[in-house]
Amino acid sequence: MRTFLLHLAFAIGPLFGLLALDSPFGRVVMAALLFVSVFAFSHDAMHRALGLPRWANEIALSLGGVVMGVSGAAARALHMVHHARPGAADDFEGQGSRLGIGQALLIAPLAYLEAPLIAARRAPAGKRRRQIAEWFLVLLFFGVCIASGGASRTYAFVCLGAQLTIQVWGSHLPHRAPAALVELAKAFTWTRSPLLLSFAFHELHHRRADLSCFDLAERPRARVVGARSASAEDRWPRPTNPAATAPQVPLRSCPSASA
Repeated sequence: MRTFLLHLAFAIGPLFGLLALDSPFGRVVMAALLFVSVFAFSHDAMHRALGLPRWANEIALSLGGVVMGVSGAAARALHMVHHARPGAADDFEGQGSRLGIGQALLIAPLAYLEAPLIAARRAPAGKRRRQIAEWFLVLLFFGVCIASGGASRTYAFVCLGAQLTIQVWGSHLPHRAPAALVELAKAFTWTRSPLLLSFAFHELHHRRADLSCFDLAERPRARVVGARSASAEDRWPRPTNPAATAPQVPLRSCPSASA
C-alpha cells in the first residue's frame, strides 16, 4: 500500500497543474509529468509491486494502462518477455535496445501499432479477450479526451507522442545510456522521482523485478523474492518458437546501427 500511495502522491501534483494552468507550454509540461507518473505506476503494477491484493493490482494495471494509452494486460505480456530474454529476437518491447537511436525513432510508431497484435498472438484466449477490452477502452479514452478539448486534449496528444516514441526513451535509452547520464540521474534520486529511480537503477530492476521503483535505491542487495512479483508463468514465459531462444543482446553493449 505504501508504494501505491507514493505513486498517487507523485501523480497528484502534475494532475492539478495540468487542470489549473492556462499556458499551452505549462500544460504540455504537466501532461508529460503526469504521463511519466502513470507509466511508473503501471510498470510497478505489471510486476505486482504496488503492495495491493492481486485483484486490486489487476484493476490498477488495467486503469493505469488505459490512461497511458495501452492495454495493461498486453503491455505486461510483452514486458515479461523482455525481462525473461532482454534483447532476444522475440523481445518485441526491447527492439529499441538493439538499434541506434535514429532507427529506434523510426520503428517506434509502427511498434506501437503492432503491439496489440503481437501481444494478442502470444496470449491465451482468456487474456486475449481482456486485452481487446482494454484496447477498446484506450480508444474510448483518447476519443473522449480529444473531444473534450483543453487540458484533456493536451494530455491525450502528449500521451500519444510518448507512445509513438517509446522505443527511444523507454527501450533504447535505459539500456544504452551513457554512464555519465546514469550517474547524473543517481545524483538526483533523493527527489524519489519514479522516473529518475527507474532510469538510474534500470539494470538493478532487471535483477530485482520484485521491487517497486521506490525500493530500488533502498535495497539493492536484498534477495529476490519471486512471490512478491508476478507469477512464474507471467514473469518467465516459455519460448513458443525457435526465435525465442536466440542469444540475448547484452544490456548497454548492443551494436549501434545509427547515431
